[in-house]
Amino acid sequence: MRTFDFVYTQPDQLPDDYREQLWKFLSIQTCIEGGMADATGITAEGINTYPMPAAKHRHFMAFKMADEADHAYGLFQLSKDIGKDPHQLLHQVRVGEIKDRALDAFTQLDWNSSHLRFEVFAMLTEAAGGIASTSAMGSTYVPWAMWNARNFIDEGLTHSVLSMHNVRDLVESGHREEAQALMDEMYPFALDLFGAANTKNEAAYLEFGIKTMTNTECRVIWMRQMRERIAITGLNFPSDPYQGARGRYDECREGLESNWGAVRSDHAA
Repeated sequence: MRTFDFVYTQPDQLPDDYREQLWKFLSIQTCIEGGMADATGITAEGINTYPMPAAKHRHFMAFKMADEADHAYGLFQLSKDIGKDPHQLLHQVRVGEIKDRALDAFTQLDWNSSHLRFEVFAMLTEAAGGIASTSAMGSTYVPWAMWNARNFIDEGLTHSVLSMHNVRDLVESGHREEAQALMDEMYPFALDLFGAANTKNEAAYLEFGIKTMTNTECRVIWMRQMRERIAITGLNFPSDPYQGARGRYDECREGLESNWGAVRSDHAA
């Protein structure tokens, strides 16, 4: 994790080029936290019609929705503080044909048509969101760092862990084959969430101190975490965990295998 010898505590202290680069990051995050709503403002999570096995799952959904609303509100405030209006962006994501700031995992996967689909998806993507936030908890812009600290607690330590336990319960109740198929389907899209390696935007984020870790560093941490958590659920880690939906991430191999050994393709069922 990189450290810096400068810090900004107020939005009016930010240079113009810093604002523009921060907005690039905020726009993606805003699409995740608030952009998956329909034109009425009701989130996709909020209109789930599938049956949930128990009251605890309905409670978790309500709890998660409240957290996501708070996250979105915080992002709206951050955006407005730097002179950006997120409403036009969200309108494009909700009803527009071109969703250039919406990530593939949220637009190309069927992730909320069943309880199992939602829990596998949340286990993977909420963990990714939490780890991405660890990269910005040391940001040179203090309000952004504070938002990420809250997001890490909610998504990295709470939502994703609760979904992991829910997936394990479903596996143990006879849904292992379906759960494994969903894990294999969704994992590559979650792997993509951190972005490509060595991009111009990544270099700028690091130069300004908007984030403190590279996309590859974040992805390796997530892969290590998923290797442990997927084992807890009773499912198999992908035999080729470096293959994403958009491309390969072989640069993560050393970081993943240095602590746990090579990933084998002959996992026991």
